[in-house]
Amino acid sequence: MNWVARAGKERLTIYVRKLEIVAMTPAALALLAGCYAPQVDFGRLKPGDLRPARSLIDRHFDTLCSLGPYQERLDKNLAVSERVNAHLSQIRYQGGEGDWALVLVRASDVEVLHFRRSATLDWLTIGPDDRLPELPGQFAPASRVDAAAAVFGKIQRDDRTFIILGKMSE
Repeated sequence: MNWVARAGKERLTIYVRKLEIVAMTPAALALLAGCYAPQVDFGRLKPGDLRPARSLIDRHFDTLCSLGPYQERLDKNLAVSERVNAHLSQIRYQGGEGDWALVLVRASDVEVLHFRRSATLDWLTIGPDDRLPELPGQFAPASRVDAAAAVFGKIQRDDRTFIILGKMSE
């Protein structure tokens, strides 16, 4: 093969490689987006409203737990904490200032849905005895709720939109 043919073949190889990279980019972006786009439809939740968690999360779960900013483990007093905390240690979960998470607990496994804090989607950590005037009075905040009772609330404060996990008190 002479040098002209060899140079043409090298250019063709480089061109094909560039096409492979360009074709792969949308797939790679979709894969990365899937890793950080939990399947929770908080857009259907309007400020001041409550919705059953099962209506917003497209995955099965038996128990739903929350991890607020800076929180890396569940309180040891919660029924599923030992199992969930073992999973959080195994995956090396680190909650920071800009992070919050929902933990889906099933009989067979534990799944963590990670969120980044923003002005349009933030997490409000409050105590179980705290009441929020923006939400119906029977809403009781909780960090662990059985699937059948779990509800999400959404409020707006200080130019931020907050999500709160809880249940309806009896």
